[in-house]
Amino acid sequence: MESATLRQDVFLEDTSPTAECPRHRLYYEMGGAFADFVIDPARWEITYTTNQPDAVPSLLEGMVLGTYARLTGQGAIHASVLVRDGRALAVSGVSGAGKSTFSWMLIQAGWRLLSDDQLYFTTDGERVLAHPGRFRLRLNVETADWLGLPEAERHPVYPVDGVNKIAVDLPGKLCTAATPLERLIILQPRRADLSSPAVDPLTGPQGLSALLEHLYGQVPPEGGMRRVELQRLMSLAAHVPVANVTLPDSLDSMEAHLDTLLEGFSL
Repeated sequence: MESATLRQDVFLEDTSPTAECPRHRLYYEMGGAFADFVIDPARWEITYTTNQPDAVPSLLEGMVLGTYARLTGQGAIHASVLVRDGRALAVSGVSGAGKSTFSWMLIQAGWRLLSDDQLYFTTDGERVLAHPGRFRLRLNVETADWLGLPEAERHPVYPVDGVNKIAVDLPGKLCTAATPLERLIILQPRRADLSSPAVDPLTGPQGLSALLEHLYGQVPPEGGMRRVELQRLMSLAAHVPVANVTLPDSLDSMEAHLDTLLEGFSL
């Protein structure tokens, strides 16, 4: 199935009469199907019309809620968040780098899922809090096959991005409380010439630039709202260590390198 294409509009109507709080429209087209979402930050409200109801949950819990979070005062980064012993680790990265596989392996090692594919965060002085998000872990079908997940544990996901994925429930392996964020890693494309992970810490402007590349949701780049958001990201980069991580190409080797990837993470 082809990917959903997005047309974004920002407009003012009677419900949002000021430029500080405009309504946002996210209009998705998928072949002959469409889903039209209107986000009204002034009313803390999302409304939609569609001719493809099956697509709504995937769109709503993904890009639409990411946009809503950013419009209503939270930061939103494209990253999964895992928790252990009261501390959170965010795992971001490019498509195909192994985010979901790495998250799955952490969960099998005793970590709990706070949010799949979405880091929602707020800042309070020097503390950055990661907030609960999507509670099902989504995996590519090929990854689920490699992990040997039984068919009974696989829940279909509408392929709005053109990729066949399934979702996995994680009973007893979830965290539902906001948790201090201690580290954020950004997975890079895997490399066949590596025998162990390469870790490249990012500091100052490097960290901020990397975070800007992984924002979640669709918010126009102009206006006072983006300036506030930039300040929020600067606080995140200043108080949470950020690093690029490149993994060896073989998925079979990933589990063996968990200790290297988590070196220095306070437990």
